[in-house]
This record gives sequence, C-alpha cells and structure tokens, in this order.
Amino acid sequence: MQKDANRDIWISRIGLGLIFTYCLAVSIFFSWFAQLHIQLSFLPFPIFIGEILLLICLVLLVFICQNTAFFSRRVVVLLSLYFSWIIIKGAINYHYDGPLTCRNAALFYYPIFAVFAYCFYRKARIPGKVLMSLVVLAAGIMFFKVMVLWYWWTYVVLYVIAVWNTKSVLWRWLGWVFLAAIFLLEKEYIYLGPRAHFVSIFGAVVFLVFYFGFLLVKQRRRGVLSALIIGFFVFTTGFLVFGDYNDIHSILSFKSMVYTYKIFDRSYQNRLKTFVPQKFSSVHLYNPKKLNDLFVPPSTTPTAVSVISKLNLSPVGSQSAAAVVVKPTPALISSSPVVAVTVVSKPTPIPVSSQPVTVVEVKSTPIPVSIQPVVVMATKPTPAPVSSPPVVAVVVKPTPQPVSSQPVTVVEVKSTPIPVSIQPVVVMATKPTPAPVSSPPVVAVVVKPTPQPVSSQPVTVVEVKSTPIPVSIQPVVVMAAKPTPPPASSPPAVVVTVAAKPTPPPVISPPTVVVAVAAKPTPPPVISPPAVVVAVVAKPTPPPVSSSPAGPPSAVAAATKYLLNNVMTSQIREGRLLETDEHNISFRLLIWRDMIREFINDPHAWFWGFSFGHPQRSKSLEVLHWAESEWGRDGWICPHNSFLHIIYRGSIFGICFIGLLFYMLGRLIKDFLALNSVEGGLLIGILVYWMILSNFFVVLEFPYHAIVIWTLFGITCAYRDALKATA
Repeated sequence: MQKDANRDIWISRIGLGLIFTYCLAVSIFFSWFAQLHIQLSFLPFPIFIGEILLLICLVLLVFICQNTAFFSRRVVVLLSLYFSWIIIKGAINYHYDGPLTCRNAALFYYPIFAVFAYCFYRKARIPGKVLMSLVVLAAGIMFFKVMVLWYWWTYVVLYVIAVWNTKSVLWRWLGWVFLAAIFLLEKEYIYLGPRAHFVSIFGAVVFLVFYFGFLLVKQRRRGVLSALIIGFFVFTTGFLVFGDYNDIHSILSFKSMVYTYKIFDRSYQNRLKTFVPQKFSSVHLYNPKKLNDLFVPPSTTPTAVSVISKLNLSPVGSQSAAAVVVKPTPALISSSPVVAVTVVSKPTPIPVSSQPVTVVEVKSTPIPVSIQPVVVMATKPTPAPVSSPPVVAVVVKPTPQPVSSQPVTVVEVKSTPIPVSIQPVVVMATKPTPAPVSSPPVVAVVVKPTPQPVSSQPVTVVEVKSTPIPVSIQPVVVMAAKPTPPPASSPPAVVVTVAAKPTPPPVISPPTVVVAVAAKPTPPPVISPPAVVVAVVAKPTPPPVSSSPAGPPSAVAAATKYLLNNVMTSQIREGRLLETDEHNISFRLLIWRDMIREFINDPHAWFWGFSFGHPQRSKSLEVLHWAESEWGRDGWICPHNSFLHIIYRGSIFGICFIGLLFYMLGRLIKDFLALNSVEGGLLIGILVYWMILSNFFVVLEFPYHAIVIWTLFGITCAYRDALKATA
C-alpha cells in the first residue's frame, strides 16, 4: 500500500511538472511553442503538443485514480455527461464538416486540464525547495521581461503568493523590495499595452481590494484597511499619469463608441446591396507561426488616413466623404511666392450627407518662377451635371496657358517690397454665412499668416486683372472648421475664393494679397488695410434630392468636428490613433452582432448549437473589407469573446457550462473568505483577470491561454479543498 502511495505521488509530480513546463514554455514562446506538432500519415490534421500533453496526463490520471477517489459520485456523473456530449457532437461534426471540428471542440475539452491539475495537486506533495526554486525562476522571468505580456499578471501574483509563504523574514523583505522595483521598472505592463490587458488588471485589482477589504473589516484592522484604500487610489491615479490617453478615452467615452459604431453600420447598410459573399473551397485549421516572429518588433501603427483609406464609407451615388487634414509647412521668402494647394481624396468614416468633404493637404511652398500664377480647378475638365454635387478636387499649378476665346480670370503679379515675412496657415470653416439670393454658392479657404520676423526680402503683392485664358472651371467644395474673425492687428492674409459663377476680384489695398477666380464681375467687398480679407461665404443651395439615403443636415459638420477634435489632432504616447482604438471596439461589436443574428435566425442552433466545424464568418467585416488578411486567408474569423463563442457552439450546454463556471467561482470566493485565506484570494485574482480578458480577446480557444487558465482553476479548487480538510 505504501509503495502504491509513493508511486501515485511521483506520478502526480510528473504530471504536474509536465503541465507546468508547458505553461512556462508558452508564456515565453507563445503560439510558436503551442503549434509544435506531429503529423501522422493516416490523419488529415496535425496533433499539437497540447493534445499530446493531454493524452499523457490522461494516462497518468488513470493510474492514480485506481487507488484514490477524488470526486463524489455526482461530480463524476456531471463530468461523464459533459465529456460524452463533446465526443458525440465532435464525432458527428467531424463526419460532416472535417478537421476544423477539432479546433473549435478544443474550446470545450481544454477544461479537462482543470481535472488533471486538481488531481495531481491533491496527490503531489511538493517540497519547499521546489517552491523556492520556482520563486527564483519567476523573479528572473519578470526581471528580464522574457514572458509575453498576457502572463505578466499571473507571474506577479504567483510571486506574491510565494513571498507571502516564505518563512525567512530576511528573504521575505528582499522579495517585497524586488517586487516594488518590478512595479517601478515595468509599469508599462500595467498601464500600457492592449486595452483588454490593463482593463483586466484593473478589474482584478478591484476584486482584490474588495476581497481583502472584507477580510480587514472582519478582523477590525482599520489602519491596514485605510492603507489599502489609499494604495488603490494611487494605483488608479497611475492610469492618468502613465496610461495612454486615447486608450482611456476610447473606453470611457461611451458616446464616441456608439457614434463610431453607427458610422460603420451605416456604411455596412449602404454596401450590403451590392455585396457578394466570397466562397471558399477549403478552410485552414490554423495559421503557422515562426520563431523569428516573436523577436520582430511590431510594425508602425498606420495613420488615421491610411487606416480608413481602404473603406469607401460614402453611400451609393454620392460624393465620397473625407476628413480634412491641414499640414502647413514653413515657406522661405522668395521673389514670387506661390501657395500650392493639393487635394487628396481619401474616404473617411463620416455620416452620409449631401455635402462632400475633402481631405486637403496644404503645403506652403515658394516657387521662384517668373510666370503669373493661374488657378486651375478640377481634376476632370468635363463639366459636372447640374443635379450632381460639386466636384471635389483643387490643384494649383503656376503654369502658362494657351490663348483661347473663352474668358477666364488671369491673376497678374506685381512686386512691391514689404518688410514682412508671410507664412500662410489654412483654417477651415463648417458654418458658411448666407449670401444674397442672386449669388451662387461660394466656398472660401482662408489662410491666416503667422507673424514672422522682419525680413529684407520683398514680398509679392498681387493685383487681379481680367484676361481671357482657356480654363475649365468646376466648383470646389472644401469643408472648413469654424472660422473666427482675426483681430484688426493681424498680419496680411492670403485668401483664395472659388465661385461657381465668375465674380470680379475684390478691391484690395496693400499690403493684402488676394487671389480670386471669377467669370462674371459682381461688386466686390471693399476692404481697408491692414485688415485681413475674409471672403463672404454663401450658404450652399440645397442640391437635388438623391435616391441614396442622406443623414441629418448637420451630420457632415458634426462628423468633421468630431474627427478633427478626437482623431486627427490627438497625440498618442503608444503610437496608436484614437480612431484605431474606436475601430477595434466597432470591429468586435460587429462580429458579436453577426454571431447573435446568425444564432437567432437558425432555430436548429437553439438546442444543439452550431457545428464545431462550421466556419464562423462575419458578414459585416466582409462587407466593410475588414480583417481580410484573416478571414480571407483562413475562411473564418475569431469572435474575440470566448463566452459568446461557447454559447454559439454549445447553445443550452454552453449556457449551463458558463453558469456552472461562475457558480464555482462564487463558491471559491465564499469559502476562501470563510477560511480567511490570503493565498486563495490572490489565486482568484488571477482567474478574474483571465475571465475579464476572455470577454474581449481570443482566450479559451487557444491552448497557450486555455491550458494555463484551466490548470490554475484546478489548482485553486484543490487548494480550497486542502484548506477545508485541515480546518
């Protein structure tokens, strides 16, 4: 009998050691290690190292269960029913849907590692020297930062448990000092990184504060309780000091979150009419990773415009909308300063409106040429139909034009030395003021110069004269931010006025520079120097009613203001735009919406759930051309919510599984509180982190996350039962 007991102890230690080695390896090498596999000739799918570990642990468990009963009869019946359901459903799904069944079935069979860890921990009597060596190993991994970000919190809490149980006072104090140094040197692991990571850490810390606060209240240790509360507020303040502003804003600004979601939903509705689903002849089981990928630094996060340039978010039949980007560059003093305006049309997710908006890059560059600057408008010289909105393109090129009989305004340049250096800056406006009924809509781009030191170089003053030149003119609409009239003492300004019908140049007194394009003279406003010339902006007349859906009248103005204030001008410490953060939230919301709709619309899935081999696809992402590199490569997309995925595949069984999981967590918390266990609360703190992370990330589906989580869950249950037995 003693010989069998010793055998079971060593078998349990071997099993626990194998699981621990796997968890340690994936915490460092991540998916690359988890994808190590063998390929048998008679199987159409590989057998990964996680599944090999499962088979070995299953054999070891059979050996130790011959002499020990770990569970009650009721628990054995529940476990038998659960795993029988997985085997039956998996066999049927594999017959009809192929090897992808094995991948999604892992979501349900990885919890068997909780059974392995529970049984092995109850049997294995781990010596104290082994625990101390594990403490040293964990300290080295944290100090050299060799673990993957997602495992940092797990390492920290396990290290705290080990230090707490250290008997030597000296080593315990050294352990706390080392931990404080880790928090100071690695604060980016807490406050930066993916939002799901630091949100999960925050949730785990909140749980620990309530847990230990309850213990301290029960023990009437008010001084320690006060220190705990102060420490929590200091920890929370760290998010404001060290955290990324855009990450925090994207989480707390529920209004912006809903607004961005509606933008993409509207684009989805507009594109859905012409959408044709892509057909896949086969799907991939997994995406192979290379070891070198672990050491390649992440690529630079794309800018706001490049992120949204792939999306055509305008409705069918209307002009594409875009954000306004203003980039003034300093210009040198030249004998013939010319302002170059380049229009780049880059679609941006803003609400549908009848008024187009254009991405305008403005660069002030001196062009020392002897010719006269001429304004050429529209990239396409063909006139637009009367019923269509104005064409959005402006290109200013100071090139000579051939003589023609068509009358067009010429801008003649005369030089007058003025000891002032002018640097134009573009200010956009969104609220145009009404013009007389007889005048056509006019849009102005107001250039506000910034004062420069006095220079000896002469600055050009432009006079406008009418001379016939062949130019094809089409109206241009440039949406602008709210202009505020400059003070009377402001320096001279450069004003560009574009009108649908010709207007004569305004009478300007020097030292003001004005460039105007017109065909029919109308009385210009008289401006006295040195005031800044601001062209009167007429409210555009409503365009013809289009068959395409249109948003409210102020939708474009509101969207433009939102993009300018929250996207384009934001400064990000981490290098990721606020827009990207909000897009990631919409990305998940769209996937979850499609999963729920698909589940509701299929009555067969209500009881049995979707097949393990059914490739989950998101129509919204495919319509918007999001994540094409993933679903276009594999034929399916990860849902980024493990609990919703469990319900999607398991239906009633999935709901019962989730309910039982949280019931067991509640029982663990209750028992540890009753036992006044510090270690138990800390172990629950690790599980709380992973449970929160599972709501926003692919966690329970992948072996390099799931095996770690279920192992910790089984050890926590075993530790609770061991404490209850000794109590």
